[in-house]
Amino acid sequence: MSEKSSPSASLFQSLRRFLKSVLGIARSRLELFAIELQEEKWRFQQLLIWSVVGVFAAVMTVSVVTATVVYLVGEEQRGYALGAFCIVYAGLGAFAFLRVRKVIQDHPPFEQSIEELKKDQAWLEKGK
Repeated sequence: MSEKSSPSASLFQSLRRFLKSVLGIARSRLELFAIELQEEKWRFQQLLIWSVVGVFAAVMTVSVVTATVVYLVGEEQRGYALGAFCIVYAGLGAFAFLRVRKVIQDHPPFEQSIEELKKDQAWLEKGK
């Protein structure tokens, strides 16, 4: 009888070790995800705050400079001055849009978690 119970006990011990390993891996991945979530939250908050401050300052500066230049330019050239400002502002807006898009693409969210999951998947596929 002890021979029959031994393989069964061994099977349960192996299953218990396997489940313990799976839970340990899941816990470490979840902890990494939580850390990255906090980092992304902090990064987004900083991005939002500094974007609002920057946009406000830029709008105020641009408004005052534009009004000053248009005021100082002769009345017959004011249309040309306003057209030139429109072209410059459109160019700056396009440049800013491209820079923001590059910043977002340079650092995808949860990059480390995704890499760890890819490693886990490759390890599991290697065992097949």
